[in-house]
Amino acid sequence: MRKLKNLFCIFWVSFFSLVLFSCSTEEEESGVVSYTMGFDTVQSSDLSDLAVIESAYKAALGTNDNTFKMEGKVQDCDQKVLQTCQKVETKLDTCDWHGSYTFCIRNISTTQTIYSKTYEKKVP
Repeated sequence: MRKLKNLFCIFWVSFFSLVLFSCSTEEEESGVVSYTMGFDTVQSSDLSDLAVIESAYKAALGTNDNTFKMEGKVQDCDQKVLQTCQKVETKLDTCDWHGSYTFCIRNISTTQTIYSKTYEKKVP
């Protein structure tokens, strides 16, 4: 009988530990996700191109700074950033550039590059 009580006690301790662990993991995934944006490479002396590209991304992402934050789960926020950037990309692909510019957005927490796009001078 005593072994049965011990076994029952171990079962409940294990069960509650598992429940608490899984709940705390979900909470850690949600929160504020920070990003940074900017140019990885620039091959031109035309600063107006840089301003056009940077301001288009900032406007679409709703920021005035090179760092911005989003609330939610990391994967969801990364996906929103990627979708927003792809919309900007289609608009900027119609522009004529004077050089080559690679624009990137990185998740600060994970240090992963979420988005990278190179805009280049079109060859006739």
